[in-house]
Amino acid sequence: MTFFQNYDEQALSQRLMNYRREFHRYPESAWCEFFTTCRIAAHMEHHGYQLAFADEIIARSAIMGRDEESVIEAQKRALTWGADPKYLAQMDGITGLGAILDTGHDGPTVAFRFDIDAVDVMESQDDSHRPRFLGFASLAPGIAHACGHDAHTA
Repeated sequence: MTFFQNYDEQALSQRLMNYRREFHRYPESAWCEFFTTCRIAAHMEHHGYQLAFADEIIARSAIMGRDEESVIEAQKRALTWGADPKYLAQMDGITGLGAILDTGHDGPTVAFRFDIDAVDVMESQDDSHRPRFLGFASLAPGIAHACGHDAHTA
């Protein structure tokens, strides 16, 4: 468990801001968050979490509002954005993951849940829009993190 050991508050704040900006730049609609899931998986695995994907965490029969054509395109786009094929294979076409940290200490189990999808809206193209002038505006036309899920994910 390395995430909070001997951390520098300013360095951690900068790292979280960088994560948020990365997620903001690569927004994905619901059930299409392949790049996002891969990035989260890489970060969590690096910090010692055990990962669970697909049928380990979700009942496929409970999935609603999922467009198969969009899912296939999203997987292709995730690869062009640099998603790790190792995680894409483990996802088996289903986005999201569970990350389990066994601290070795007795005590209650705590779970956190975060939405990671963006919304299907065009991000502002105005030069005064902070993501635009700081260089982390959406790279996906018609999809943007106008919802705050990029911050939740970070």
